[in-house]
Amino acid sequence: MKEGIPSGLLGGEINGILFGDNGYACTQFLLTPLLHSLSGPETRYNRAHVKTGGVVEKLFGKLKMKFRATFN
Repeated sequence: MKEGIPSGLLGGEINGILFGDNGYACTQFLLTPLLHSLSGPETRYNRAHVKTGGVVEKLFGKLKMKFRATFN
């Protein structure tokens, strides 16, 4: 992750949130899966997070296939 993105999010110059995996700490602008989700809402959050991550991974896979030279 580039240093400019977190700074921009914290400083209010960039409006949005990022989705990350368990390798990152959850912050006010970076959402990560919950490790110990017990309640219904927490389970639904984790399912939505995984589904969103799958969509992003699929998109990157398609982009890599289309623009092979760019990603090598």
